Amino acid sequence: MIDPTTQLFPPLEPYATHQLSVGDGHMLYVEESGNPHGLPALVLHGGPGSSCKPEHRQRFDPAIWRIICFDQRGCGRSIVPPQGPLHANTTQHLVADCDAIRQHLNIATWATLYGSSWGSTLALAYAQAHPTITQSLLLGGIWLADEPSFAWWTSPHGLPMLLPEEFAAVQAHVPHLQGHAMLAGLLAQGEAAIEAQIFYECMAAELAPNPAEIMEHLRSPQGRISSLIELTYFAHRCYLAEGQLLQNAAKIAHLPIFIQQGLQDMVCPPAGAHRLAQALRAAGGKPTLEIIPACGHRATPAMEAARVAHLAALATQLQA
Repeated sequence: MIDPTTQLFPPLEPYATHQLSVGDGHMLYVEESGNPHGLPALVLHGGPGSSCKPEHRQRFDPAIWRIICFDQRGCGRSIVPPQGPLHANTTQHLVADCDAIRQHLNIATWATLYGSSWGSTLALAYAQAHPTITQSLLLGGIWLADEPSFAWWTSPHGLPMLLPEEFAAVQAHVPHLQGHAMLAGLLAQGEAAIEAQIFYECMAAELAPNPAEIMEHLRSPQGRISSLIELTYFAHRCYLAEGQLLQNAAKIAHLPIFIQQGLQDMVCPPAGAHRLAQALRAAGGKPTLEIIPACGHRATPAMEAARVAHLAALATQLQA
């Protein structure tokens, strides 16, 4: 039964966990939940640098779906090589990891890829690399990792207008840099500069942020690693060519693609979701774009309810 408060399925534990070697000294934590014979769904967590969470499993009906979650390279419970979390850690490595998981678990095709925020970026990159073994996508909080996306964070006419003090604290570390160059410059300034940037992002992610809680997390051991991974990816434009995900839209336009977007999302604003939907339609696709009012970057019960309903309809379609 769905919890009416959260609109999620009840908590469930994985029926199997794995430590999968993917080379370069990396060992991925992978978990399987739900129905071992169900429709395989790959869950891609956000960040970059975060990890899979219990609520990721709760978005899927455990009687229908075989739910595959994993912590990406350098993250969470995945084992980091002696060289550190950034060693051999790029989007291309993560795309290869997703397929290594598929092969290890003897999955012929993914019934769906689910990803929100950075997870949507990785889902698009994987599906475009493997369009014949991806049957559908469920995406939220679209992050395209292109110039308009980064410009929103750094332009005087973007997010800095809404969080001027937090942005000024970031700028203070690299006063001589502007635009995307700021993000690369912050890495060279050390931990305090990285913390300032990620704090700025985290303040934008909540409709009612708690600065003390955010700072406590960022200064925890895992928070420091996560912040380093995230800013490194962003400094390198997520290791994607400019406009790559939109330019390759034709490769996945034939797939059922459901896009959710919070209207008040200040980290990944609605423009990204609209640009993705437009690119898919221009390529002959028929994506569904749903804008959720009174919803920021974090999912609300209304957004969760829409996800659950979509997954139920998708399961019916795939099982027909």
